[in-house]
Amino acid sequence: MQPSYIFFTELPATDLFALIQDGSVFETLQRLGAGICMGLVDLSDDRANIVRAMNRAKIPVIAGILVTEDAGYWANASNAKVIAEEYDRMRHWSIDQDLVFDAVGIHCLPNINLVRAWFRRDMGSIFGLLSGFIKPWQFKKAKSIYRDLAGLVRADGYRFETYLPSLIFDERIIKSRFLQMLLGIPCSMMLLFLEL
Repeated sequence: MQPSYIFFTELPATDLFALIQDGSVFETLQRLGAGICMGLVDLSDDRANIVRAMNRAKIPVIAGILVTEDAGYWANASNAKVIAEEYDRMRHWSIDQDLVFDAVGIHCLPNINLVRAWFRRDMGSIFGLLSGFIKPWQFKKAKSIYRDLAGLVRADGYRFETYLPSLIFDERIIKSRFLQMLLGIPCSMMLLFLEL
């Protein structure tokens, strides 16, 4: 059964363990019928222990695929192949560690380095990073890789979820792809996530 609410975390394993240690987070998640999308910033034994604890508590856990910051961190047009490779690593890790994931999710967002350059107002870096995203062939190839990844994830027995910022939903209402292409966000299947 799909959870009513999904909370996302990308905390390091040590910080996440400290947060859940007293059991109150698990109690709250159970009371809400909520799950966790765990951004897999590492595939460590400590993180595996946390997932197993959530499995024992019957809390749905979604494997949030992330890559290194150098590779863009979130799923976008510049790193589709790396995201697919990271899913394969996660799949082997989850089998080796005997973990249960409810689904596999990817956050479709611009390259984290572009976001950081934006907040620093570093126009040179912004234009340099954007130049790779506005090529239609790259966008089309990334969509194909993500479509294949979705099929592989489903064939492996998981739900496949993609999370998009609300501005992409707004753009789709007017049947535009400008922001998606400009920011390198090629995902077509989506769930809204709210920025709080």
